Amino acid sequence: MLAPVPVPPIQARIDGYKAQKQAAMNMQQPAPKPTTALTLSEVQVIGIFRTPRGYAAMVEATPINLSYVVYPGERFYDGMLVAIEETRLVFRRQTRWTDGHTEVAVETKPLRQANAVADSLAAQRPSVEAGTGAGAAPAVSAGNKTDVNALVEALKALAASASEQQQRQQDSQGSKGDGKP
Repeated sequence: MLAPVPVPPIQARIDGYKAQKQAAMNMQQPAPKPTTALTLSEVQVIGIFRTPRGYAAMVEATPINLSYVVYPGERFYDGMLVAIEETRLVFRRQTRWTDGHTEVAVETKPLRQANAVADSLAAQRPSVEAGTGAGAAPAVSAGNKTDVNALVEALKALAASASEQQQRQQDSQGSKGDGKP
């Protein structure tokens, strides 16, 4: 029966990467990039930015919670990054089949739109919106409003603290000059 070749588990791919890296080091050749152990489905785009080398992207490997900076031409287990646009990455996905042929397709991954500060606030707060069904949607939107309000309050407190610290610094510099004849 014709089917795609199954992808090995992440730990097997990581072990294979480590063996390739060790072999490359023994032969004094450049080591492969860690992304060669990751499938395209295991990667989320968390940032796109411009560098002297052109566009680069920050991707997160979801199974291992590590982030990597990638450039066009970067290889993955089942594909290659071919382009970085302002809001998405373009990959060439390669699917190997049991009869030996390889299928190539274009896949795009959009930039993740979540707010990192709100994510960190939500991760620290215990979840009280555990409901499902029709009643869950209002709880989620109310939770988002609370997150935004908490973020605004935290930013206000941070700005006030910075202003107070700056004022204390200016006051202490002014008093140093008064004590000298």
